[in-house]
Amino acid sequence: MELIKKKRPTLGASLFQVRALEFRAGQVVIGVETSFDEAQLGSPDTERFLEVELTAFFGTPTKALVKRVERGQEAEDPAVSTLGEEQEQARADRREDKSKDARARPAVKAVTEVLGAKIARVRVVDEDA
Repeated sequence: MELIKKKRPTLGASLFQVRALEFRAGQVVIGVETSFDEAQLGSPDTERFLEVELTAFFGTPTKALVKRVERGQEAEDPAVSTLGEEQEQARADRREDKSKDARARPAVKAVTEVLGAKIARVRVVDEDA
């Protein structure tokens, strides 16, 4: 993905908003929700570019197919998410872990026990922010 973003940034941004309905050597099916993404990813030039990159990735000729899907009907497997959604979920998980770690620190526990303080909120400084 990073290689595609470097070579074609606009395409890389579009790929963050689509769903990989099928991802295997020989064929990758990309589910798109918007006509813009369908036009962007379905153009012959883009399909050729993706097929070259996918073939290099899998080491065997691989076709890229674009399929229009309705919002909420992305795939038979509801667990299929976009790269953007996965990235956001990973960021939320990191923030939650950092918040738990901060609350579990001995100094924080001591302040809450000795002074009877309550933690109103934990401000997590995320490395992406």
